[in-house]
Amino acid sequence: MIALPAIFNPPGNFQPGSAEMGENSQWVEFVAHLAQFGQLDVPQTHEQLQFLLDNEADPAKQSALLAGIGRCHIHEGYFLRGAQTLGHAFAIVPPDERDIQALILLEMNAFLAIIGQHDLALIMLDQITHLTRQPYLIALASYYRAVHRSRRGDSAALQDLLESVLYFENIPLPSTVAYHYKNIGNIYRKIQQYEHSEAYYKKALALSREIAYRHIETAVLHDLGMLQIHRGYLKQGIQQLKDVCDRADNHYTLCFTLANLGLIQLKQTEFDNAATHFQQALNIAVDNGIHHLLPGCGYYLGVCYQQLQKDELAGYFYRKGHEAALELLKQHFPFSGDRLRAIQGYTAFLAEHQSKPAKDPVSLDLSFCLDKSIKEIRNLFQGGLINLVREKYVNSNAAITALNMSARTYYDVKRRTSADLNSASLNVIKEFYTENRELDWKNLNQKFESLALAYLYEQYGFNKKTMSRKLEISYARTLQLTASLGTQLLVKTNHHES
Repeated sequence: MIALPAIFNPPGNFQPGSAEMGENSQWVEFVAHLAQFGQLDVPQTHEQLQFLLDNEADPAKQSALLAGIGRCHIHEGYFLRGAQTLGHAFAIVPPDERDIQALILLEMNAFLAIIGQHDLALIMLDQITHLTRQPYLIALASYYRAVHRSRRGDSAALQDLLESVLYFENIPLPSTVAYHYKNIGNIYRKIQQYEHSEAYYKKALALSREIAYRHIETAVLHDLGMLQIHRGYLKQGIQQLKDVCDRADNHYTLCFTLANLGLIQLKQTEFDNAATHFQQALNIAVDNGIHHLLPGCGYYLGVCYQQLQKDELAGYFYRKGHEAALELLKQHFPFSGDRLRAIQGYTAFLAEHQSKPAKDPVSLDLSFCLDKSIKEIRNLFQGGLINLVREKYVNSNAAITALNMSARTYYDVKRRTSADLNSASLNVIKEFYTENRELDWKNLNQKFESLALAYLYEQYGFNKKTMSRKLEISYARTLQLTASLGTQLLVKTNHHES
């Protein structure tokens, strides 16, 4: 058997998942479905493959079905589970089923293209011609070889893709054709032949719409937006990417589109806007197990907050990006790209700050917020803060100036709140204010509320319905609040997919 890259090693007692659907299946159904693979959206494809697997006893057929399921996991953003499923598929395929071995290796190659393991993938592709003589599998191997070469910067791969697409146009296999067009457009963009790039993107877009393959459509729309950016049409490109965010129903596409918006704004020194988009991408990545994107989101959030001179938050996100990167390295992801940046970025930050680990911004004891409505939490914080600041100054006017707030707001808060807190809780507010003296009234409230919601979200088991009930707000409002949080969701970055 071929020695596989370690990333495809499934854990002990690996379970690829199951579904309770139907009773009987025939191999011919799988062959027919495989011939149309990519004609349905990813969830439907996954469901049908799982249906066939649950009713199949032949190890050869099981391994081929698992290859398809692994492909679905990867397209859904579950990279580690997808890689492990492909590894499990290869482990159970009978030695004499060489065509199925080739099929699984090709799916592994598609995955390696995504995570940037191009040299390793090209070595694996050399095995395909030794395993199979099937024209379709050999043509697919040629396609993947051209993709890997193009992503290593070899523009000569363009001609190979232009020749490869003719085979798949003649089969026809439109989903693979659409990906050809997309990759051809990418090469033309890299060599700055923007009109050719746009033409092929539009061909991919038209074909993906014709077969109603929405996740290809949104991915191509993303590429069209990035093309606008490269052509210097910044405003149009950003709007295109925002439109993709509104349209995308694939959380992986949504996540990397938000991250790219953040990168564009980071380059434009719009650090607040960039941080917002990176946080949104981070939340989606954590909620949906897209571990592959966590190091980059953490690293770039660290950069944003460092530029905003919020070193506490910067250190926190640098550290979390670093931790996520190390976890992926343990799972045999390559030490490159954003994983490398995350590790180097945190090391540089520590060196710049005398090698002191950053303080976790959610380390305050916020237990006094438990089981209280959001209105009660705001009143307690505002009342406690007003009283603490008033004690430090000779009169209310000095306190108003220190908090940079209007007199009307100050007296309104004094009238409607009371610091009904014990001394320990007042000390927490005092500690918070001491560490955030540079913030004005509005930002003090926003930051404290963010930290309180982060704490409560974790305490309530990341259950939005429980949080909605406890805070006495609508579920829709709870979704808005949790979507806007940054620090709280990172507590889950070390959790593996269940």
